[in-house]
Amino acid sequence: MTDTLQMTMTVTDAGRAAVTNAQSNGLSAEITHIAIGSGSGTPAASDTALVNEIKRLPAGTGSNPSPSELYTETSDFSGESYSVYEFAAVLSDGTLLAVYRQSTPIIETTSVVPLLLQISIPIKSFPPGSVVINGDTNFQTPPATESMRGVAEVATQAEVDAGTDHQRMVTAKTLTSRLASFTRNATESVKGFVEIATQSEVDSGTDHQRTVTPKTLKSRLASFARGATESVKGFVEIATQSEVDSGTDHQRTVTPKTLKSRLASFARGATESVKGFVEIATQTEVNTGTDDSRAVTPKKLWGLLSAKFARTDTRPSFQQGVYLNNKPIVMNEAGSTNIDHIWYDDQEGIGTYHFVADSNEQATGNANLKMGGIQLSSGNNVTGVSDSTSSTSTATLASSKAVKSATDAGTRQATESTRGQLEVATQTEANSSTDDSRALTAKKLHNRTATESRRGVAEVATQAEVDGGTDDSRMVTAKKLRWGFSADMGSVGYIALPSWLGGFVLQWTSAAGSGAGSRTVSWPVAFPDSFLSVMTSMSIKNSGTGGRYAYWQGATNQNVTVYASGNQTVMIWGVGR
Repeated sequence: MTDTLQMTMTVTDAGRAAVTNAQSNGLSAEITHIAIGSGSGTPAASDTALVNEIKRLPAGTGSNPSPSELYTETSDFSGESYSVYEFAAVLSDGTLLAVYRQSTPIIETTSVVPLLLQISIPIKSFPPGSVVINGDTNFQTPPATESMRGVAEVATQAEVDAGTDHQRMVTAKTLTSRLASFTRNATESVKGFVEIATQSEVDSGTDHQRTVTPKTLKSRLASFARGATESVKGFVEIATQSEVDSGTDHQRTVTPKTLKSRLASFARGATESVKGFVEIATQTEVNTGTDDSRAVTPKKLWGLLSAKFARTDTRPSFQQGVYLNNKPIVMNEAGSTNIDHIWYDDQEGIGTYHFVADSNEQATGNANLKMGGIQLSSGNNVTGVSDSTSSTSTATLASSKAVKSATDAGTRQATESTRGQLEVATQTEANSSTDDSRALTAKKLHNRTATESRRGVAEVATQAEVDGGTDDSRMVTAKKLRWGFSADMGSVGYIALPSWLGGFVLQWTSAAGSGAGSRTVSWPVAFPDSFLSVMTSMSIKNSGTGGRYAYWQGATNQNVTVYASGNQTVMIWGVGR
């Protein structure tokens, strides 16, 4: 234990005479020992001995900081237990030069608390150089350790910042500077503190230094949660199966499941009375003419017709129609408009087939034509084949191009205003967010991860990942960011840093009391792991008979015990984890 006692010692009459005597012989009076005792009371100039001397200890090397005082120190590491009420500076001949005494203990030693005493001796009334200290040059104060109180050198700022020195002590100034490094602003590459963004800053989306809270994020996302329209991107509700089947809702979205179910209703086989899907007939099935469940394409029809009418310069007669395997394919109408022949006109590069009822060459079409009982032309000037998909003329036949266009209309591309088919977007197209013609599946949406330059899906980081500070793909929640941080900024309070800042806890409190003695107070909060260091202070009152002092005697995670020499309140600071 180290105590610096700013107490006024009383110069004795015997000491003053000894100094005068030495000076008359051309010598200086030498202080060689410090006597300590347990006698209480008030010192007097007539004192020649302590009231109850315990022992004399060698004086250490002294200093003379001013013409009015000398400083020296002494120590006792014997392990003896005693209370010191009085002490005196002793000259080489055993005379008490100056003495100090009070009614309460000045210092109390135990087997683990040594005596470390530094005193100030008044010499203002003596000629300069008449009193010197002839102390023990080998006197040393022990260094402070975790189990032994002692003296310690003050660490430099660099040593505090490095955090590796375990012998030097940290001051409030160097601690403040060190803690300031932990409160630096956070960047993408440096951990630190961030200011909470206002709602307007979150909405603008341009600030890259402030953090988003759940409240402001929710408000921001609410703006994206607006209903989607044909001109505005937004969120949509999933349509029920009945809404998909009815086909009247224009606000809800269709899922793969409900779309599949809806398409299944169209995938039923077509009959003469029910619309549905049909399989395309092979050329053999078209030529055979017996399948009544598959569809004939223009190509297959042309294959059948070209097999029957392969040459344009031949004019076969069709008295009964066209047959295949004794089954009619093209039947003539009874009457004067039966097909006599078909001829091909390539005038001006426009190919036209004429179905004619008379035998005149170059005659235009004027015959009735049926296929499977379906009227293909009405006779009376059947002029040719048309590519139009909207023609209502009874004098033309639909070309394969017209049939294909009409078929494609049933599988047209979907737009914002037209129903149709959609191609599924690739993952690259889903990530780029530029394609407006392909469908986005749930899988592609899930795999669109968020980056610093792209909105997307992000996983919430665990507390360990937040503390590690190396993951740059998961998002940090407010709860994880604040984990372990709390503070109470009252006159008795604390600051607890989060776990990713080391989990240090800085606390302050006070211990009031009446009279000298030990005082035990609880920390504002218990240290979760252990306390590291304690500092105490109290006001000094110069009353002419002595000052006041305080020191801490012990501490646990829950409380701290200090000793005060008077009525003053002791201020206590503690650092732990």
